[in-house]
Amino acid sequence: MRLLGQYREDRPGLLIHLAALHEEAAAQLGDVTSPVGLFDRFVSWARVRG
Repeated sequence: MRLLGQYREDRPGLLIHLAALHEEAAAQLGDVTSPVGLFDRFVSWARVRG
């Protein structure tokens, strides 16, 4: 399943879903990785590019 296809008409919903996955990953990984790095990996790629 491709997230962009599933959320094609709901970009805010996609960002909420990715933010939830980001939080879950951060909780599971603890302090091992940078929060900024996780944000880039989970959320920033889906933002609208201008």
